[in-house]
Amino acid sequence: MHFQATTPLLLSLLATLFLTTAAQPVKSAYPEDPAYPETPTYPKDPTYPETPAYPKDPTYPETPTYPKDPTYPFFLPPSFWQDPTHHHPLRLSSSDSLTACLCDQLVFSLKMYSSTDSTHELHRPLDGVNPEDRKDAPLGPEGIRWTLASGASTETQTYYVALDDGCFFFLQVAYANFGFGPNVQLSYRYYDPKNPSISDFRSANLSASKFKLSEDNRSFHMNEVSSSTKDGHNFSVLLSFKEKAQFTLTAETEAFRLGKGRTTFGVGEDASYIAHDWVLQSRSEGIITLKDRSTRSLNGTATLVHAIQRGRPYALATKWRFAVAYGKRLTCNMISFQTSEKWGSQWVGQSGIAIDGKMLGATDQVFGEPDGEEEDVVSGYSIPTGQTYWCEGILSDGRPCKVKFHAPMKQLVERIDLLAQLPWMLRKVIQTFVTRPFLYQWWETVKATITLGDEVIEEDIQLLQEASFMR
Repeated sequence: MHFQATTPLLLSLLATLFLTTAAQPVKSAYPEDPAYPETPTYPKDPTYPETPAYPKDPTYPETPTYPKDPTYPFFLPPSFWQDPTHHHPLRLSSSDSLTACLCDQLVFSLKMYSSTDSTHELHRPLDGVNPEDRKDAPLGPEGIRWTLASGASTETQTYYVALDDGCFFFLQVAYANFGFGPNVQLSYRYYDPKNPSISDFRSANLSASKFKLSEDNRSFHMNEVSSSTKDGHNFSVLLSFKEKAQFTLTAETEAFRLGKGRTTFGVGEDASYIAHDWVLQSRSEGIITLKDRSTRSLNGTATLVHAIQRGRPYALATKWRFAVAYGKRLTCNMISFQTSEKWGSQWVGQSGIAIDGKMLGATDQVFGEPDGEEEDVVSGYSIPTGQTYWCEGILSDGRPCKVKFHAPMKQLVERIDLLAQLPWMLRKVIQTFVTRPFLYQWWETVKATITLGDEVIEEDIQLLQEASFMR
């Protein structure tokens, strides 16, 4: 953390400490001695001259008064905190401790320095798009590219692989920049439901200075992980960390985007947004060497999701649902998030559907309904005990299309504290005052129902589910 970035917060804390302690009356620790004489009060001497009042010098310039900058953090006098008529979230009551006041002031300062858009206009990927002119076409020659968006942003590229032997593998590279300098997070997991003991989750912070993009922004390279592609549709990935892995993704459906491809929060060039591109179905081929030195196959069906969040994640969305289903005929992913209260706590979603290796299309009609919830004592969040997912839309030939499945959420793969790699003190400050992000993963075998016009298809699918929470 740079000193320049922390100075305003330190000043805020010091100023609050000064104002709060100044507002407290000072009491003697010793009892009063009734025999000790009070300091006498002497009468005013009428013969002593008063201090003369000098006339104002009209030639002396007045001190100019500058308009107040409404964006600059300010401190209020102690009387404000103690006046019960002021209903301010930071008001100091007689029962408040100095620690609580300092904590509240830190929250206030963090919010002042992390403010986002001033407007509340939410624009979804299909808003303003004429259904007849709608283009959910593949990305074509452009393919998937990294943008490294300016300002506070997170960009991730995630590979999900349902392996032919019933196991599961995912790998994610996240490039984040929130004002303290960019950071790269590498996360991956090989999961064997029959032998969980070898199924470790790995996550590490890497130096962003070693993150190198190709000239066309499609490929990236680091010593620990790299991904190369010539067209933005087919990828070759190399992992060289505690485990070693090498696999290729041969696209069976082209890189795809729903409508405009992004949900925009606010207006103008500086507006925050969430965007997704994906290759819904690819054939994965490769191997991985695990911690027990055994070699496993990475052959299976894969999905690649490239996501961008420009803006503070906790200020845009507080909950996420993600499901990707793999069957003999069906490949389907569903992504949805609930916006923060500032943006109306609305659910926004998108889904892609492929049958028999052919992309049928994408839709924003994505839904999820939990069976029930139970509190996780580790994170403090209420976690669904089961979930029904479905998406629906109209195919290009006019037939209605619907995919629906129910998952019991019994086989928890991992609970991931997304701040676990940060230093303890910084992690606690962020969790207490800013956000407490957790991600859960489940791997299940369930039954899906696919409706294509009058045709109804039922088949068993392997289902990866993710649920994310930020507050």
